[in-house]
Amino acid sequence: MKTFTISRKLWHRGKRKHPSALLVPQTGKMCCLGQIALQLGFSKDEIRNKPSPAALENREAFEKLNLVLLEVACSTGIGGSMMEINDEADLPDPEREAELRRLARKGGFKLRFTK
Repeated sequence: MKTFTISRKLWHRGKRKHPSALLVPQTGKMCCLGQIALQLGFSKDEIRNKPSPAALENREAFEKLNLVLLEVACSTGIGGSMMEINDEADLPDPEREAELRRLARKGGFKLRFTK
């Protein structure tokens, strides 16, 4: 099972000044799915200001890097649920991380959170 690392220092989540995106241009921070996309080979330019993985335009890279798993997760509601949990303003981070880990396992991958 593939494991992805989410850096809390770079993580755009919960209460925030700017709307969520894979990569928020104003801050350089990324939602959990943005960090996953980088680890799968997308560049910061490709994910900048994109609201979700479905908005990524590099379809060839999407398939080549085996992002079908992530796309299926998004289209089946797992990705949507991950985005909702990531962006929930009133959810404490320990609960947010636990729920994201649970959803990742359901999608066939693991999440590891670091400082």
